[in-house]
Amino acid sequence: MKLFLTTLLFACASVVLAQGIDPTAPPKLAALQAQYQAAIAADAKIIRTRYLQHLQQLETDALSTKDFDLAAAVGREIALLSKDNSSKGATAPVNPDSTEIEERLINTTWVWYENQTITFLADGRARWSYNGDISFTWKVVGTNPAVIEGTGWNGKKYRITLNDSLRTGSLREGWYGPRTTNEVNLQ
Repeated sequence: MKLFLTTLLFACASVVLAQGIDPTAPPKLAALQAQYQAAIAADAKIIRTRYLQHLQQLETDALSTKDFDLAAAVGREIALLSKDNSSKGATAPVNPDSTEIEERLINTTWVWYENQTITFLADGRARWSYNGDISFTWKVVGTNPAVIEGTGWNGKKYRITLNDSLRTGSLREGWYGPRTTNEVNLQ
């Protein structure tokens, strides 16, 4: 029973400390609480950074082995982690949601290969410049960073990861390595 009460007291004290520094605490206790909070924040940042690094490596590995389902799931986890971080007042930029990204991309034309383009259409299809009758599919599957996935004319899956401006990015098609892509300025 004594062990239970001690554990309960420790748990309650931890909850109080985790909520912040007690403004009525004596200065020496407040200083110790501040050190404790700073240590927790520093450790959490290190753990979060390592987790993101492991997630990014897993996503790269999944893409290299053509495991697009795993890559998409990891991309969503990265997006959720980034969204969670920005909701806690972090300095990470607030990113648009998938609907805003989709609206921004509709009717934009992108480099597919050096002399070929695709244009994202409103119905989830993309028109290929090489043969306008053959269309691709596309959908936004991630928001931080913005990620588009779809299937090309040949049945191969592709994935475009866009930069923050939504004007350039990296394209992976099937087993081919990444290549750069950008929005084509039609004006």
